[in-house]
Amino acid sequence: MVLSQQMLQEKYAENQRVRGVLCEVGDPELDRYLEDERIALFLQNEEFMAELRWNKDFLSTLEKGAALLNVLYNYH
Repeated sequence: MVLSQQMLQEKYAENQRVRGVLCEVGDPELDRYLEDERIALFLQNEEFMAELRWNKDFLSTLEKGAALLNVLYNYH
């Protein structure tokens, strides 16, 4: 599923609104989830991905990050 630029902007605005409320409430788990969702929205943007698809530094960093997350996930 590919989101349009308008849909991405609307979802991002909703995400920011909810995160603003959470800062007052202080739910770090939900705040982390919303931050992950924000990143996922950027990754779904085709233009963004097209720019990064051939960026070797980005791909290398992404692989290292995924490996680190795997280690951390398995640690807990």
